[in-house]
Amino acid sequence: MTRRWMPCAALLALAGCVADPAAPTTTPPTVPTGLFVLNEGLFGQNNARLDGLDLATGTVTTDLVGRATPGAKLGDTGNDLVAAGSSLYAVMNGSDAVVRLDRLTGALIGRIALPTGARSPRKLAIDRDSVAWVTSFADAVQRIDLRTGRLVGAPIGVGPAPEGVLALGNRLLVMNSGLGDLRRDEPGAWTVSVLDRHDGQLIETLRLGANPTEIALAPDGDVYAVCQGSYADPVAGRGAVIVLDSATLRVKARLDCGPHPTRVAFSPDGSGFVATTLAPDAGLVRFNWRRDVVTERPWFALKTVGGQSLYAIAVSPDGARLFVSRVIDYGTSAELLDLDPATAAIRSRTPVGLNPGALLFR
Repeated sequence: MTRRWMPCAALLALAGCVADPAAPTTTPPTVPTGLFVLNEGLFGQNNARLDGLDLATGTVTTDLVGRATPGAKLGDTGNDLVAAGSSLYAVMNGSDAVVRLDRLTGALIGRIALPTGARSPRKLAIDRDSVAWVTSFADAVQRIDLRTGRLVGAPIGVGPAPEGVLALGNRLLVMNSGLGDLRRDEPGAWTVSVLDRHDGQLIETLRLGANPTEIALAPDGDVYAVCQGSYADPVAGRGAVIVLDSATLRVKARLDCGPHPTRVAFSPDGSGFVATTLAPDAGLVRFNWRRDVVTERPWFALKTVGGQSLYAIAVSPDGARLFVSRVIDYGTSAELLDLDPATAAIRSRTPVGLNPGALLFR
């Protein structure tokens, strides 16, 4: 059966354990959102939530999906949020789906259910505004035509537990995490699969470090690959951020950001920020992406505010705003920290939903 975007009126009954709500009779109002916050929620609880922060007032509008269409649910365990054109695309790990939302209102437009071979989706990359590539813990990547919502071909097998994915010219880079130490001994674990984006054929396999999870493109075109490292084997290292030449995919630099780096973000002024997770050194590390060097470690320490983890980072396009989500307790509370990009001073602290794992400027 061909899968495609299921329209809102037909999908609401599938969106969660709620009665099928009535579709709105008027167009939902535009929410004054400068920053979207995707809250994962708790696995199996169907309580992922999309919030919007007004940058001018600091006010958070909670549950944009439910406000646009009363009774609607985003889904179970939101893992990624990406924008393309007038739409947002949320990856719902527990719901085995990609959800399309209106970028102005947060209203639910449709969702596509992923096939068995691409269940437990994790991350999504946009390819030239018309195609999405979605990684999944079924050890595969699935192609979706965003114009029609149709799946394109069968899932393409890669290494164990792929997470981050990047469309780079005619290539697709997939980070095969191996679920950290859990599947590290399986073939293809702790590698990066480089695929031909036209036919999905494997071009080459890179070995950059232990537990590769995130991948991003710097403003100067270099590729930054985040390897979290082994939590069980000190010999495997603490992890690192690897800088690759985008043309050759050869290593230009290895940034020692401290134990277990997780997320990376870039500012147009040449600064970059990496989140690290292992106490007592958990926090943000500052680096220079023009020179590929760490400039301050730690730049911001989690112990100054407490909590269990820094979860996501986002820098505004002009570099004037820096936000990081802080998990106070995975089961009960989290907040959004507004940091001064120059000094790391906390400008404001705003409560958000459970486990805010993705931040995206409008």
